[in-house]
Amino acid sequence: MGNPTILMSSLTSALRAQKLLEQRGIYSYIRKIANNQKLGGCGYGLEIQGDVNSVLNILQVAGIRVLGVL
Repeated sequence: MGNPTILMSSLTSALRAQKLLEQRGIYSYIRKIANNQKLGGCGYGLEIQGDVNSVLNILQVAGIRVLGVL
C-alpha cells in the first residue's frame, strides 16, 4: 500500500499545504490526479509521508480546504 494522497481543490491549495507541512518537517509530493470522482474531474493531490489524521488536522487549522483522501 502506498502513501495516502490528500485531494486538493487547486494547485495553489496544494502548494500552500506543501509549504505548511514542510515547515513542520512533513514530506509531501504534489501530483496531478486525472478524472477522479471525488474531484468531479481532474485535480491535484498531495501525497504525504506520515500520519494522515495529523496532516488533515494541520491543514484544517490553517484553513486549507481538503476534498478527500485516497
